[in-house]
Amino acid sequence: MQIKIPLWLISAWTALEDFMNVPLWKGRRFEIRIIDIVIAAGFFFCLAYYWFAAGDWRGAVAGAVMYLLVLATALMMRA
Repeated sequence: MQIKIPLWLISAWTALEDFMNVPLWKGRRFEIRIIDIVIAAGFFFCLAYYWFAAGDWRGAVAGAVMYLLVLATALMMRA
């Protein structure tokens, strides 16, 4: 199956990918990129959202674990 993707969408995605992969801090063993900060912010947003929506820490943990599960699945699909 072939799906035609518009050229403007491909160029916008490439520009976003180039922006997100900029290293912010480089250590001896690892580096921190903008995408790492965005993923961490999403985790804490999801944690806070489910904390307020569920009303206790168990709902927050369930929402955070679901976020990590979806993130891990997406990373496995990319490889």
